[in-house]
Amino acid sequence: MSLALAHPQLEAIADACQRHHVARMDVFGSVLRPDYRPGESDIDLLVEFHPLDPAASTRLTSHS
Repeated sequence: MSLALAHPQLEAIADACQRHHVARMDVFGSVLRPDYRPGESDIDLLVEFHPLDPAASTRLTSHS
């Protein structure tokens, strides 16, 4: 079963994935079942990130 999303939602998700270096994102749980209730049920995500360059992570945490 696939999750039907509107084009603006898909664009927002794609933008967030790119900003946060997401390599892969999967959904699981009730969102894929007929008993899913939009606005009431949560959406479970499994996210895999691209490896970060250690120097990049140092720049991310720097307070200068």
